[in-house]
Amino acid sequence: MHHSRQDKRLHTLSIHKTISLSVLVMISLIMLLFIIMGFKIRNTLLEHEAQAMHVQWATLAESSIPALLFDDEKAATELLNPLQASPKLVAAVLLYPDGRELAHYGKTLTNPAALPEKQFTDKALVIHQVIHFENKTIGSLVLVSDMGKFRALEQRLLLIFLLLLGFALSVALLISKFLNRRVSMPLARFVATTDKIARSGDYSQRIHARSGDEFYTFAHGFNMMLEAVQQRDQELLEHKTHLEEMVAVRTADLEQAKEAAESANRAKSAFLASMSHELRTPLNAVLGYAQILQHDVLLNAGQQQSVATIKRSGEYLLTLINDVLDLAKIEAGRLELIPGPCELSRFFTELSDMFRLHAIDKGITFQAKTRGKLPDIIKIDEKRLRQVCLNLLGNAIKFTEQGTVNLETEYQAGKLLIRVIDSGIGIPEARHKEIFNPFHQTCDDQYKQQGTGLGLAISHSLVKQMQGCIKLDSETGHGSCFSVMIPAPVLKQISAGKTEHQTTDTKTGSKIVAYQRLDGKSDALQVLVVDDNQDNRAVLRGLLEPLGFVITEAEDGLVAMALTEKQAFDVILMDLVMPKLDGLSATRRILARTDNCNHLIIAISARAFKENYAESLAAGCQAHLCKPIDNDALLRLLQTHLSVKWCYAENSQRTEQQESGLSAKISCPATWFDRLEQAVVEGSRMEILSLLNVVKQQDEKLGSTLASWAESYESKRLLEWIEKNRVGQ
Repeated sequence: MHHSRQDKRLHTLSIHKTISLSVLVMISLIMLLFIIMGFKIRNTLLEHEAQAMHVQWATLAESSIPALLFDDEKAATELLNPLQASPKLVAAVLLYPDGRELAHYGKTLTNPAALPEKQFTDKALVIHQVIHFENKTIGSLVLVSDMGKFRALEQRLLLIFLLLLGFALSVALLISKFLNRRVSMPLARFVATTDKIARSGDYSQRIHARSGDEFYTFAHGFNMMLEAVQQRDQELLEHKTHLEEMVAVRTADLEQAKEAAESANRAKSAFLASMSHELRTPLNAVLGYAQILQHDVLLNAGQQQSVATIKRSGEYLLTLINDVLDLAKIEAGRLELIPGPCELSRFFTELSDMFRLHAIDKGITFQAKTRGKLPDIIKIDEKRLRQVCLNLLGNAIKFTEQGTVNLETEYQAGKLLIRVIDSGIGIPEARHKEIFNPFHQTCDDQYKQQGTGLGLAISHSLVKQMQGCIKLDSETGHGSCFSVMIPAPVLKQISAGKTEHQTTDTKTGSKIVAYQRLDGKSDALQVLVVDDNQDNRAVLRGLLEPLGFVITEAEDGLVAMALTEKQAFDVILMDLVMPKLDGLSATRRILARTDNCNHLIIAISARAFKENYAESLAAGCQAHLCKPIDNDALLRLLQTHLSVKWCYAENSQRTEQQESGLSAKISCPATWFDRLEQAVVEGSRMEILSLLNVVKQQDEKLGSTLASWAESYESKRLLEWIEKNRVGQ
């Protein structure tokens, strides 16, 4: 880390400082070199002096052995006198082993016996060593050499060193000045020019340099680059001006396109809303009269079958309309989910019962399997979940000619897993993504005629909106597997009598013929039907008047207001789209009167968007019923908001006759029971009566009983009889 910081500081130095620093480093190295050389020369000379002294000492010591052995002072003195010829030697002392002086030369020394073996001072070099003879110490010799000349030599060397150092510094300074003038100054001018260009953006600036060196080549290349940049800037400026003009034109075009798209989208929404209203209005009359005719006892079996066909066709047309509207809502981002409690066991049982019959009719096998244990109730939009499952299972059966269709369900880690597996024609891998596009079908023409190509697109969008995912695993000729995963939290078990599915006491397969008031009053309930379409008013009259309701009609909101001022109505069935005064405005005005604040008003409209429901409730309506009117849904609403209970058609004599014939046994294959069950579920009266001819041939009474149930639409009884007798086979 420390080295990296130093390197960073070095990189930030200017060229001038870098050159000066380099020269300073070079001078420092030269000084260090001179110091090392000086010390080395000094130590060499000093070592030479000491070595010469040792040689001289060894010579004197060897010569002084006889004088020390024989205690000959005269011989010792004569031995030292020749030292006068050595100008550097200033003193010599020959000592006995006990330190007594035997002889000396030159300068008198104080206590020479105490001197160390070798001593170097600023003034003298002292050598004091003992003399041995036959491994015995016989004395010692002290030599003292004058170091004055050596010091003078050191001073001369120091002077020479300083002169050389001064010369080296001068040369270094000259080199530094030369480099700064040839390198640093041009670079400084270059930096100043580039800084000026960067600040002003003026690329007309140029760098001036002398010709003949490398910097001139560099400056010339840089000037050429500036010229190219200046030219490019001019071109960019011209292009920018042209681009701004193009952008302005393009922006105007995009604004126009955006306005056109928004206008088209508004027109599309208005068109869908209008078409929904226009299609549902006549369809309301078709399905309404079909429901009325289904309960007409004067119609024969053939006529009842025709009515059932009309009703099924109308319901199929309604399904197509709903699919188109759902797709439009999804594309516009207006489709919202309404999560609520969903009882999984009931939900999947209903699905299985429905598609098992379709599979039997087509000659294939349908199986429903559950992996592990499903929770009792989860929170999910049951309507949209059913729509997804119906699309997937419907496609699986449609595209499977032989083999099986399996429905597998599982619940793991807060997610509902659904797999629909078939052994049908399969889908090529290259087209796996295409099948989720609206109106796109990848199958043969014989299958394309059976649908619109919206089912998978809507299912994919619904699953995605529920924060789930849908995957496909398929290949041509090996069937398909659609896997759906949807997050759905588990809810606690809802106690009996509190679920949203138990709002009425209607009996499956029984005909409602009247009502009974539970508030103690005996007057007939007054119903005001407000609709600008005569056919729609007639449908509601035909559905409610036979039950005992008193019907009053109004063709618009103004007439309805006038009627409510004169008479109190128990319920008002209010159409929303009407001339003169629409249903919402009429509802607000009627409820604004203090005496009419408790009016029960149910909105009835061909508009099926969610905002239409919200607008109805906001205006004061207690409920919103979408056209075409479903008779069961209408009766459930009336029972929910009015204090009534329904009365059903009962014929005790016929019932006794019917029950008495149930014990008879017939002999029919299992496939016959499957076909009869399918016909009952589908409401195909002609198919039911045709199949019951087999029973009449074996037992006339039993066949008549079953036929009477079919004619009165007592489907529940027929299904119970089929289940009981099929088990007994």
